[in-house]
Amino acid sequence: MVKIDEIISNYRKQFSSPAECRFFGLCGGCSLQDLPYRQQLELKREFIKSLFKDYLTGDLLDFEVVASKPFRYRNRMDFVCAFGKVGLREAGNYRKVVDISSCSLMQQSSEGVFKRLRELIIGNVEDYDYIRHQGYLRYIVLRQTGFTDQVMVNFVVAREENLLNDVIEEIKDRVSSINLNLNDRKAEVSFGKVFQTVKGEFIEELFDNIKLRINHHSFFQPNSEISLKLYQRIKEEVYGDLLDLYCGAGSISLFVADRVKSVVGVELSEDSVAMAEQNKRINNIENVDFFLADVKKFLSYPPKTEFDIIVVDPPRAGLTPKIIKKIVELNCPKIIYVSCNPLSLKRDLEGLKGYRLKSFQAFDMFPQTKYVESLAILEKL
Repeated sequence: MVKIDEIISNYRKQFSSPAECRFFGLCGGCSLQDLPYRQQLELKREFIKSLFKDYLTGDLLDFEVVASKPFRYRNRMDFVCAFGKVGLREAGNYRKVVDISSCSLMQQSSEGVFKRLRELIIGNVEDYDYIRHQGYLRYIVLRQTGFTDQVMVNFVVAREENLLNDVIEEIKDRVSSINLNLNDRKAEVSFGKVFQTVKGEFIEELFDNIKLRINHHSFFQPNSEISLKLYQRIKEEVYGDLLDLYCGAGSISLFVADRVKSVVGVELSEDSVAMAEQNKRINNIENVDFFLADVKKFLSYPPKTEFDIIVVDPPRAGLTPKIIKKIVELNCPKIIYVSCNPLSLKRDLEGLKGYRLKSFQAFDMFPQTKYVESLAILEKL
């Protein structure tokens, strides 16, 4: 099996060109900006063809990598505030921060807010030394919807106090939501419990006619344009009674609800299920039920055992052998597998005995990086 880093190296020898961003090679955000976008799509397709050579035969070899906007696509950015800098961690070096003044992946509205925040914070607000675990402001997390142009600012701080009133006053008219999140642990993570909402608890995305609320901690795909294309493709395949595993805030469940008889969504995150219920309510959808549960435990005692389709959208690690066994035992006619990690997808396909790959498509959810989203449609033999 050819590794993607080897393919990238070969493409660089042939097609290397200047990167658009002056921080490329310093921060760890991008890895392919020195390759033209067309070549990025081609190398991802070559990697997938090599990885899935035992599955992609005949007509399946004609799969495409659905293209995105090469830049200005990301709807979430997590900026570290440390050592007098506001930026991203240095590539390959967790202990250093690159002071970022702009980012070509960010959407324009959120980048404008970010630039203003940098001016207001550096030298004026105590940041956080994550080596010594001292200080106040740890992260600025910016979220932006792709189709409604709403911006959310989440400040992650180390103490439950608001020392950012002057900063907030300067940017509050430019955004839809502002939250203060507490992370007083040593764990270096960009989220925490909201202890103050200054403005708006959520932002709202629009996928066709479905409204999707996103709060400070909701999982949402990083590229709205490509996510919508992915969901539209899934919708073409669904019917009957559907089981949606790892359903998050219910985006797939609700998007396809008008094409199916019923949907059962399963998710372990309490925050995500609460947001899924909100999304269900604001869209007046009645044929979807969400369950707060661990997927493995849920599959051991499901409320029903007959489904026409199972949708799985697991974390990067993919499915466990026990979960795969439970899915196979449901004997469902069709499985729709959404994956952000081709390696775990390949491993899981090997475990889904009794199914064949009917359709395969890749989506460039992460331009300028080596990552790619995959959609595998499996049918019962």
